[in-house]
Amino acid sequence: MKKISFALAIAAAMSFVVACDKPSGGEDTPVNPNDTTEVVNPDDYTTFTVVKDHQTIGVEGGQVEFQYVFPDKPTAEDGHFTVNLDNIPWLSNFVATEDYLYVNVAENVGAEREAALVVQYRYEGSKVIEDSIFIYQEGAPYDVYLEAHYCEGEYYEDYEATAGVDTWQVRFSDKGHTTKGSAMFVLPMFTSEEPALTRDSIVAGYGRRVYIDALYEGTYVWEEGTYGEYYPMTISQYAFYGVFQDYSQGYTDQHWFTFGSLKITWLNDNGTQFLAEGTFTGDDGLDYALHYEGRIQDLIWRNKHLE
Repeated sequence: MKKISFALAIAAAMSFVVACDKPSGGEDTPVNPNDTTEVVNPDDYTTFTVVKDHQTIGVEGGQVEFQYVFPDKPTAEDGHFTVNLDNIPWLSNFVATEDYLYVNVAENVGAEREAALVVQYRYEGSKVIEDSIFIYQEGAPYDVYLEAHYCEGEYYEDYEATAGVDTWQVRFSDKGHTTKGSAMFVLPMFTSEEPALTRDSIVAGYGRRVYIDALYEGTYVWEEGTYGEYYPMTISQYAFYGVFQDYSQGYTDQHWFTFGSLKITWLNDNGTQFLAEGTFTGDDGLDYALHYEGRIQDLIWRNKHLE
């Protein structure tokens, strides 16, 4: 896969750095009138410098380290390093020692990614000396990767399966299953039990309908079954990847899966928040990967109506 250029990351990082030089003949102009942070003029100290500010790590993740030099570091009692990781969930546990900075990087199951961070040394309440670091992580080895944002579909009792086995038509997509240009995995899945967590709601023109809020936890395996003879915890041969256009044109770039599996992991006690991780081989010979973390937006119990 093509490596993302660090130029954009550098530009993004620099946008957060407050200029240190004073305008000629004038006072510092604060970026935010309410911000009392004082970025120290580099002439006051030998600048805090990261020796090698770019680090690359593989898909497995782990800890990256950055060596730094800071010969004349202020000796204030409140002096400490800090970095903001709040909006970068795959980075954690920033640690600073006498000569090194450390950051933990999570395993990457998706596309390559990178982050630009501003490391600050803060002291005497509001004074700051800073430098930037950049972390690039390689992407997982898949030809097609979908970071889904929607989970939708239908559930049917005793439909297209052996007796006592129920069908789920689950769609994971990036823009919603009826949105033009939305890439999605369409997965007919089977279980031996009815949904454990449901709710009913009033739908205009339909009356009260039943919606499902949790999928069964476990691994669903693709199986080349016979029509009407599917078994629990399997995915049918009619599972595919495609890009939705409209109801008349259907899907473009559509490829049927010939092998693969989907793992559902609950993230809370009742499964309303869950993780879906899937890998499949398409009829085009390409490897497809799916990642979704969240909840079901819209999955209806299709053949169950309430008065």
